[in-house]
Amino acid sequence: MHYDGTTWSPVVPPGPVIVSALRAVTGNLGGEVWIVGDGGAILYYDGKHWARWQDPSAVALRGVWFDAATSGTWIVGDQGTILHSGQATK
Repeated sequence: MHYDGTTWSPVVPPGPVIVSALRAVTGNLGGEVWIVGDGGAILYYDGKHWARWQDPSAVALRGVWFDAATSGTWIVGDQGTILHSGQATK
């Protein structure tokens, strides 16, 4: 759902999103939005279009944070998974 300051409206992400749960969302003033969830699901909105990725480890991703100071996105998940701007470290 998206809130424009007055009303809520549904948002349709790309392709079939087959996850049991979406767990976390973050965004910035530039209109970017990141959403993560179970099965390694990563959804990204650039202000105009949605894109979908799948972390190859397929673990539940539980938190996401956009760091405006470094223009990087951090994602954390089960089994010690840490992703930064698409690069995985464990």
